Amino acid sequence: MTRQDGGQTGAGGGQNIPAIVGQEIIAGSEVPPPIVGQAPSQIDVQSELARILATITSVNDIRAQIIRLGLNPSLRFAVETEVVPVLNILTALATAADFYSVAAFNMSNINFAKSHEIRKTLELIYDITDLSEDVFEVVKKLTLATLPKAPY
Repeated sequence: MTRQDGGQTGAGGGQNIPAIVGQEIIAGSEVPPPIVGQAPSQIDVQSELARILATITSVNDIRAQIIRLGLNPSLRFAVETEVVPVLNILTALATAADFYSVAAFNMSNINFAKSHEIRKTLELIYDITDLSEDVFEVVKKLTLATLPKAPY
């Protein structure tokens, strides 16, 4: 039970000092700075522990509600750490092949372009395409292994 002056009666006996999170004061008004020569205020440990326990309980309740929604956080984490990086590699390879194909096309339209340079660029595109097929197989296997409810 709290008194009107902010202190507590009962077992704690100390003054209830509001907790400050960032710039927001959770309860009460600002705590005045300590006066020089005066003993610092005592913190009511029991009420602070009760407040922390209430916060942890509310976080656990939110977590339980998210789980009840059917969203699987561990599955999302697995997809983000296993599948997405390989998909990013596949995307980068596809983009590189696209840019090299534009470069080969542009070089073929230049009258003084060397044909062996165009051929090198086309061979590079074919190599990237072969590598992309291998990466796609890895993505396919990772996806099937990560998603247990896959239709395959």
